[in-house]
Amino acid sequence: MSVALMYHGLFDENSDRHRIDAEDMPYGVSLDNFRAQLLHIATKTHGLLVPDQPTPDVVITFDDGHISNYDHAMALLEPHGMQAVFFITTGFIGTRQHFCDWHHLREMADAGMVIGAHGHTHRFFEDLSAEDAEQEFRQSKDLLEQAIGREVDSMSFPGGRYSNCNLKQARDTGYRQIYGSVFGNIQQPNDTRSICRIPVRITTTEQQFLDIINENPATFLKARATSNAKKLLKKTIGNKLYHGLYKSLAGR
Repeated sequence: MSVALMYHGLFDENSDRHRIDAEDMPYGVSLDNFRAQLLHIATKTHGLLVPDQPTPDVVITFDDGHISNYDHAMALLEPHGMQAVFFITTGFIGTRQHFCDWHHLREMADAGMVIGAHGHTHRFFEDLSAEDAEQEFRQSKDLLEQAIGREVDSMSFPGGRYSNCNLKQARDTGYRQIYGSVFGNIQQPNDTRSICRIPVRITTTEQQFLDIINENPATFLKARATSNAKKLLKKTIGNKLYHGLYKSLAGR
């Protein structure tokens, strides 16, 4: 069995914690913790999902395109010979402070990292009309391919929110690896399921991280129960209200 880890921004406690917005901080990871986590990952097989090749024990992914993906993650991944997939929200480029610019993405791709799409505006796909979703899929893909000079065939859904229709649209647009945010092991994706990922948070302890990459059954059972409860709440109150509640709590 294998796991895909989902990171967002990294921060140095002593210098650049301010670069991560309050609502994003629950998914921030300190450099000290990230360094320790990479040492644990190094004891496993690690890499990318490549067709017709064995699935590594651990796949590393990042969402959104925070500048720390470039100036922190790259510097720490490369000495370990590790690759990661960076899913970029293209509408954040040049408009949101402390996020990657186009030349950062080119350098990351040239260094062997995989650049994937994360929508253009970071809106939740299942809340969009079919036309707006189609625009999000194509615009982010086209912009990234122009920037890095390579095909972009991987994506992740913002907030992990999507419908079966969205999944089909993504495949029809040319995305072959599609990641969500459902807690679980990497399973063979199909027409109604994206690749599962496990979030690494600011509160993730070293023991919890070890339980994740060693696929501790009790940890997975508890996490799935929590995930199902959140999914029910989202369905009950809707994505907009749920996300507003999340931002309110995250900012405290």
